[in-house]
Amino acid sequence: MRNISILVAVLFITIAGQAQPTISFSDLLGLVGEWEGTLTYTDELDDTTRVTVPARFSAGAAQGKLITRVVYKKANGENVLQWGEWQVSGDGRRILIDDKTWFVSNKRVTENGTTLMFQGGGVDNNRSAHIIQGMYIGHQDSVVMTKQVLYEHAGTEIFRQHFRLGRSKE
Repeated sequence: MRNISILVAVLFITIAGQAQPTISFSDLLGLVGEWEGTLTYTDELDDTTRVTVPARFSAGAAQGKLITRVVYKKANGENVLQWGEWQVSGDGRRILIDDKTWFVSNKRVTENGTTLMFQGGGVDNNRSAHIIQGMYIGHQDSVVMTKQVLYEHAGTEIFRQHFRLGRSKE
């Protein structure tokens, strides 16, 4: 009986040590402002061709939400304008981006910046997928945002988007 109690105690400590990370709205405030740089994306037509285009990103905070805007031009000349609304859940374990719930899977703070990772199920290129979104908010006016996709029953991960941005100098 004593061995079982010890095993249960060790298991509990192990599980507690792997608690889900949490974030707060203040972790996102480094994104506020105007940003410019590049977007490298994997073309949805063949899931292999990589394209790099100029991109702009902006964010503002209002009533506990981050309002975002992304602007870029696809390789085929199509202009893309995406508005977004981000909100951190009360317990800090989830983030809602455009009414889609993402689970916080990683948070790492260093002297150079903060790395945040979110993941969940979704749809990419009209196919069910597990999606991982990451961002690095640097203290030296740099931001990197990524999106990786693992399609259901595919076994390979696609690096869908990679934004590399710096503060606008305007």
